[in-house]
Amino acid sequence: MYLERIQVYVSPVFMRLFHDTCSDLHVKVCPVLPQDFMLDLNIVFKAWNKAVTNFNDEFFADLLRELKDYFPTYICMTEKVNMRVMNVANDWYCIDSCKDFEQNLEYLPTKLTLTDFCRKNGSVIRRSRPISLLSGLETLSRLNFLRLSNVCIKDNFFSTLFSECPQLQTLDIYVERRGKLSTFRSYTNSLARSVHVAKSLKNIKLTSEDIDYVELFGILCNFHNLENIHICEYERNVNDIVASDNIVLFIKNCINLYSLFIEADMPSEDITILIAPLREIAQKLDRYYLCIEVCDCYRGWNPFVDVFNPSPLHILD
Repeated sequence: MYLERIQVYVSPVFMRLFHDTCSDLHVKVCPVLPQDFMLDLNIVFKAWNKAVTNFNDEFFADLLRELKDYFPTYICMTEKVNMRVMNVANDWYCIDSCKDFEQNLEYLPTKLTLTDFCRKNGSVIRRSRPISLLSGLETLSRLNFLRLSNVCIKDNFFSTLFSECPQLQTLDIYVERRGKLSTFRSYTNSLARSVHVAKSLKNIKLTSEDIDYVELFGILCNFHNLENIHICEYERNVNDIVASDNIVLFIKNCINLYSLFIEADMPSEDITILIAPLREIAQKLDRYYLCIEVCDCYRGWNPFVDVFNPSPLHILD
């Protein structure tokens, strides 16, 4: 989430790098960290051995390329505010109140987060207007990672997305229903309509509540190129876990799948009902390499965090 104040402590050797390349960072240069400094909240700590490190131009160029993904460019579409923390070309954007966002991108991003937040008159509000994408724009042509955080979409969203983004490999979807089924339904409807154009999609993460596994696997079984799937169900209000033919068909059809990880808010007996047919069909097909895990701890262990979180910092939704 956008922070009013991002603070960076650096030793003197890094002073020029940050002062030359950062506009919205508060940089404090100090030989040692202050006594009251605490390693907590959202933080990254990096250090080098001065005895074996050559702090030359090549070192700083490599460091700058690494650092730019710590600080994505933020765009508030309502107030047309573009916050570039690093004064270098960035390939990662976080955009809120994102209707028509693709017409306002300065560069061609490879990583993109869209949220339903809107910062207006100093406060944060939520937007619920369904969005679609325009065809024929070059701005999304290089996109390979997309995170959708509680954004309402129209039925044709994913069809257009996959058509306009031939390099899109990773899709991270977070849906907070807040008592509404329509937001989650818009995603399943749109995904079901887009199977025939999702040629490059390999990784899907879905975080929601009360997931209909029969419906979800019925859709996913048609995305034959999937390799890695992470499902997070953070709350469950109904008890309707059933072994489904869709689950078996999913394992059969997705021949490239190597990881299926499910975090579900359900008792152990329901977890057994869910996982048993998955592992059984994997054994019958000799998919000895396929990792299938189901656990009851939401936001617990994540075997492929680097796939679904391209930033060294965790960007809060």
